[in-house]
Amino acid sequence: MAFWQFNSGIAAFINTFAAPVAMKNISYWFYVFYSLFDLAQFVFIYFYFVETKSLTMEELDEVFEAPNPRKASVQRRKTAAQSSRDLRQA
Repeated sequence: MAFWQFNSGIAAFINTFAAPVAMKNISYWFYVFYSLFDLAQFVFIYFYFVETKSLTMEELDEVFEAPNPRKASVQRRKTAAQSSRDLRQA
């Protein structure tokens, strides 16, 4: 939490004091740079962050013990209802 707060403070400082200087010196290219930076962050998050939504603690344990947690986090899992349905059909 402290790391996040520190990074947030640094970003706020840069946006407050450096953005006007950048706008004066490079005009609209500042927006191009900012947009490309946001796109790079999106791509990084999409490919490297682990999805934890709707997973139980046991499933999260399996995800983080996997060799590639990112891939393990997006694999389809059978729910208990699906498993019992499969047993009844067999």
